[in-house]
Amino acid sequence: MIYALLIPVVAAVVYISYAIVLWSVGQRGNAIMYVEKAIEIPLMLAVNGTIFWATNLIIISVSEGKLGDIWSAWNSMELSATRFKTIKEYCIGWVLYSGTVRSIIASTPVLSGFAEAFSAATFWSNMVLSTAATSFLFLEYLTYLLNSIKDWLLSLGVTLTPVDKLRRLGGWLLSIYLVYGTAIPLIALNIPPDLSPPGLPDYFNPVKWIIAADLMAKAAYTVIGPLVVSVTGLAIASAVAAGISSMIGGIGLTLKWI
Repeated sequence: MIYALLIPVVAAVVYISYAIVLWSVGQRGNAIMYVEKAIEIPLMLAVNGTIFWATNLIIISVSEGKLGDIWSAWNSMELSATRFKTIKEYCIGWVLYSGTVRSIIASTPVLSGFAEAFSAATFWSNMVLSTAATSFLFLEYLTYLLNSIKDWLLSLGVTLTPVDKLRRLGGWLLSIYLVYGTAIPLIALNIPPDLSPPGLPDYFNPVKWIIAADLMAKAAYTVIGPLVVSVTGLAIASAVAAGISSMIGGIGLTLKWI
């Protein structure tokens, strides 16, 4: 983090030096403008600190203390990815279970006529489980990606936001770090920790064939809550990240009127 302050410090020195040169040649209006740019840099660093402080308060409140601060939330990213992987494999396991049961029923002469009825009975649960498997696969790899670049997001975000020409880019990177570092662990907290795939059905236990549709429905009900939370959470996170990015990008304009 010390190195992250290098660019803002250099920018401030350059602005002040250039302002001195302009003042010495009589361009006092332009000199004052560059002094204002230099003053904006520590003010933006203070704004960044305030945003981090507010983010920590939100995380502690929403997670009821389970995540701690933003640093603890990022440290839990690997656990979040593991939870996404677990529920993804749970969904895939049940989809394969459904397909296997249907194949067994279709290949059994006495029960073959019930294959279409079974497909109709499990259509909605298959759709929910397939959608959930795809969604949590995306979340799993998004989590791995963000966790691998978290230091770059933080360093570049803190480095670039104080410099007016780079503030929008820095605000975008910093908003990703703050918002998704909060949202993804919060989403993962809603996933049951003890999920396990069903395995393949017993070919010699017709009772399991009969209740398979009910088992599929229960599996779908298990994942539909986390699925809704994840989709809604990502949508809200994207909107909040865009808002924070725009806010940081517009702070420089606000400071000019102070």
